[in-house]
Amino acid sequence: MSSRIAAVGPDPFDGQAVVWVDEAGARLLASALSAATTNGQPLTLTEPPPGDPTPRLAALVIRASSGPVDIAIAGSELRITGDADSLRVFAGFIEEFVAYNDIDEPGMHTHVTPGFAGSEAWLSPHATELTIAGWVPDS
Repeated sequence: MSSRIAAVGPDPFDGQAVVWVDEAGARLLASALSAATTNGQPLTLTEPPPGDPTPRLAALVIRASSGPVDIAIAGSELRITGDADSLRVFAGFIEEFVAYNDIDEPGMHTHVTPGFAGSEAWLSPHATELTIAGWVPDS
């Protein structure tokens, strides 16, 4: 089964990034987070769904480092870094999102926002807000 992952950002209104995924793409993203190394792991990105005017990002790079998960847009890259335990918690968050939601439902998405309940243990308060969206945009 092929997977689709696309990343856009920063949103001109709030600076957030959006990662568009189908179910296989969400599982690939979670797997990459769980297996991150200090060398960095770029994921292959595709074009985002039609109609998203936010600038397309050319790369999504996941790198193991120290500290909680940090999400940042640097040039044309979306960078996700953090210690192994925090990255695994983030991966579990994505896996749970996919397990309990129909990711093909139009407009299905979740927010990764510093300060949301429980995130204090694994997400940097300085992380760029991220929306993880199913591949079918809200029409």
